[in-house]
Amino acid sequence: MSTDLFSGVSRIRAILLLVAGIVFMSSCRPAEPDPEAQLDLLAAALRRLFENDVVSTHPSERAFFAISLEGRVDPPPALLRRLASSSTEVVPYSEAQTHPARKLTGEGYDAAGVYFIIERVEWVTSSHAIVDATVGSGGLGALYRLELRRTEGTWECMTLKRIAIS
Repeated sequence: MSTDLFSGVSRIRAILLLVAGIVFMSSCRPAEPDPEAQLDLLAAALRRLFENDVVSTHPSERAFFAISLEGRVDPPPALLRRLASSSTEVVPYSEAQTHPARKLTGEGYDAAGVYFIIERVEWVTSSHAIVDATVGSGGLGALYRLELRRTEGTWECMTLKRIAIS
């Protein structure tokens, strides 16, 4: 009888250890890379979104792109410098004002802009990330999911999927 009791306790202990291990492993996330790598990732994701401006029939005619990061915060100046080579001026979202028709105009601008909001960054590994971003202008908006991988120091967009459009 004591053998049966010991076996039951052993089974319960084994099950509890298994459950604890699963909970622990599911809560483990890869450490976020250093700030420079994060800026490189964001720049690559935003450049890819700039190229895929689906809210405009003439993306080259846009006055500016307004950028916001997770939590609706303005991007750091270092990220804006990385994006300075864009053919369209890139400004922090706070410099753009929302009009009733949801067209963005920045102070001193007379043409509509496009907003790009990084909603979420999920680090799968230090060289693989998933980025969700909203792109919009003039009452149109779309949510995109980008999957990026870093090879030989350069981030590349492997997939770009439109998740929703409004």
